[in-house]
Amino acid sequence: MDDLFGTQPVNRILIVSGLVAVAIATSLAPAFAGRQRRGELFEQLNLTPEQQTEVEALRAEHQEQRQDILTPEQQAIAEAALTEGRSPREFVSELDLSDEQRQQLQELRQASREDFRAILTPEQQAQFDELHSRRRGRRF
Repeated sequence: MDDLFGTQPVNRILIVSGLVAVAIATSLAPAFAGRQRRGELFEQLNLTPEQQTEVEALRAEHQEQRQDILTPEQQAIAEAALTEGRSPREFVSELDLSDEQRQQLQELRQASREDFRAILTPEQQAQFDELHSRRRGRRF
């Protein structure tokens, strides 16, 4: 039987990429989950290619930190749910996060948001804050 993460490096990359959606939802831009939304955010903020490169490097760094927080079982649950097209908000309860994990992820989300904003110009920061605020208002 193949292991969950596959035997090919490409499979591992695909799985990590799937977990990136969790990263987006819980870190860089919590209001903009998934690649499509990240692309839309890049367009809305008119990020330069240099900024996009910085954001992608930041996303990868925070993904590594998130993997350190989640257990392999939780990572597998997240990957399966993302493969099904579910948003992190739909499956986060299935991860059965400990209080410590919740706190760590909340701190990582905050740090990620701050790191993301630091890449932006003041005008882009204001626009991001507006987009984020509108997105948060639609949650309730």
